[in-house]
Amino acid sequence: MHQKKVDSYPHKCDFCGKDATYDAPSMAGPSMAGPWGNFCDECAKTKCDTLGVGTHFVLRGPKVKKARQTVLMALEATLVDELIDDADRYVKCPHCGEERFVEMDASYVFECEGCGSRVKVTPLI
Repeated sequence: MHQKKVDSYPHKCDFCGKDATYDAPSMAGPSMAGPWGNFCDECAKTKCDTLGVGTHFVLRGPKVKKARQTVLMALEATLVDELIDDADRYVKCPHCGEERFVEMDASYVFECEGCGSRVKVTPLI
């Protein structure tokens, strides 16, 4: 399951209306995925697979941006590139670990949303 840091939870739980911390498939039966939905922590325990596919939303906390002049090289999020639709990949900020989707041939510098560091992405292909 992909973890995404957010400033506020983007959805409400489809079952109880609390803030949803998961966007994942529901459980239709033993080892069977059902329709996707939004789940709070409590409902996720019994209604979805929190270890499989989907997104786990985690609050970032207060932003403390520090001016950084150094450009850091982005790290691959996994040892084996996790390709999404054969066109995108995850990279991590080497300073705080914030993940970002980038295209396979991405070559640019971006400002990390987590810590404000300038991070350079180089193409894999």
